[in-house]
Amino acid sequence: RAVMRWVRANPTTAFVALTLLLSWLLWSPLFVLVGRGGLGHDPPASAFAFIVLGGLAPSFVGLLLTALLDGRDGLVEIGRRLKDVHLGRWWWALTIIPAVSAFMPLAQAAAGIAIDPGAIRARVLAGLGIGIFAALGEEIGWRGFLLPRLLERMVPLRAALFVGLVWGGLWHGY
Repeated sequence: RAVMRWVRANPTTAFVALTLLLSWLLWSPLFVLVGRGGLGHDPPASAFAFIVLGGLAPSFVGLLLTALLDGRDGLVEIGRRLKDVHLGRWWWALTIIPAVSAFMPLAQAAAGIAIDPGAIRARVLAGLGIGIFAALGEEIGWRGFLLPRLLERMVPLRAALFVGLVWGGLWHGY
C-alpha cells in the first residue's frame, strides 16, 4: 500500500526509476557475455535477447504503470493515441535517412567501390527492424506515459527537455 501511494504521488519518478532499473538489470549481463566493444564484433546470439528485453522496458513499465494508475481507460487512451498519428507538413523529413541510405550504394558504385546487394538488403532490413522495435519498445513509455504526465505540470519545452535528458542521457547513455 505504501509503495502504491508513493507511485500515485510520484508517477514520473516511479517511471524513470523502474525503467532505468529494469533496463540496466537486463543489460548488465552483456558485460559478461561480450567484452568491451564486443557488440560490434560478432556477439553471441544470447546477447541480443538481453538487448531486446532491456529495450522493451520503457514501454513495459509505461503500460504497467498506466494499468495500475489509470486502469483500462488509461490503456485505451494510449491505444487511441497510437492510432491517431498526425505528421503534419514535415512528414517528408522522415524520408531523408532512407533516401541517403538508398543513395550511398549508387555513390559507391560510381566511385568504383564494389557493392554487395545482399549486404545492402540485410542492412535495410536490419534498419527497418530496429526502427520498428525501437518505436514499440520505447515510445509507449517515454512519450506515451512520461511526457503526458510531465505536460500536466510543465511547459512543453521543459517537459521535452526533461524527457530527452533522461531518455538520451541516462537511458541511452548507459
